[in-house]
Amino acid sequence: MNGNASFSLCLDSKQEANRNTAATGPWQIGEWKTGEYWEMPAVENHWRQTPNFAKMIAWEIPKESARVAGFQTGNLDTFVMALDSIPEVEKVEVATLLQVPNAMQSQLNFYGNLHLKEEDGYKV
Repeated sequence: MNGNASFSLCLDSKQEANRNTAATGPWQIGEWKTGEYWEMPAVENHWRQTPNFAKMIAWEIPKESARVAGFQTGNLDTFVMALDSIPEVEKVEVATLLQVPNAMQSQLNFYGNLHLKEEDGYKV
């Protein structure tokens, strides 16, 4: 395969991966709009456990103040929160903060190969 053919294949694969994300957990990838939201229906009879609710919507909300306000008003059930927002969230009557002493989070992401573009000065 010459360099141009492999680059073309790489671009096709990247576009396909963006359209058809693989998911292995108890949620299917449903409808989404980049930069706005992900709608994920539950996987019935998932090998580990079927989720307790039929659909999860993950909103991408860049501003911390908007995320906190959404939680305070009941428009969001959960959200990614900055530590500085804990005092505001604790004022919400039904809020529960989960804290696990000595816990850590690990994650492994596999992203596509480096996609070089001619307009960035690369010879492809």
